[in-house]
Amino acid sequence: MMKRNNVLKQLSVIIVVILAITSLTSCLSKEKVQLKKSVEEYASTLPQNVAPGVTIMSVSYDTDDNKVVLKCDIENKAVAEAAKVNSVMLKAAFVPYLKHAKAGNQFITNMINADATLDCQFWHTDQQSASFEVTADEIK
Repeated sequence: MMKRNNVLKQLSVIIVVILAITSLTSCLSKEKVQLKKSVEEYASTLPQNVAPGVTIMSVSYDTDDNKVVLKCDIENKAVAEAAKVNSVMLKAAFVPYLKHAKAGNQFITNMINADATLDCQFWHTDQQSASFEVTADEIK
């Protein structure tokens, strides 16, 4: 009888652990679902000119990699070359913008909540000229 009680206690502990893990997983899925919805809403507004000669062409969300991919077109070849050479500086300028913009931007907030990475890609005439990634931790 004592052995049976111990087995029942262990089984109940295992069930509680499984429920806790399931609960955590469902929360993460909910955050990813919210981010996916935000990405789809933002994608419907594209293309968007964000600076002279720079247009956001597309945005997508890879739920498996938990990565938002933002593709921008740079019209001017010289600007595209400068972006290629200075991608570290480009990221250094972009991260503070994201930190500042997150306050009123549900898209950025959802990206942070889902702990997603933002992959920024800059293209010129079908060739990638620069790219960098920004993690959620970098813009918290």
